[in-house]
Amino acid sequence: MQEKRYAFVHGNPTAIDERLISDTILYLQNVQSAWILLYNKRCTFQILLFIPSIQGETISSNVFEY
Repeated sequence: MQEKRYAFVHGNPTAIDERLISDTILYLQNVQSAWILLYNKRCTFQILLFIPSIQGETISSNVFEY
């Protein structure tokens, strides 16, 4: 897909054909759903994770779970 886009941008208008359009439409919903899931995960993630230590104190650490 990227190769055809590159060819189109650099002067080859026939690089974008019916198959590329069909594939784009077919996978577009999946790509959009993935972006929404990623956005929601990033927005709801708490940067500081509080972990109880052995001595009963609370230790904060920057843990990023992706």
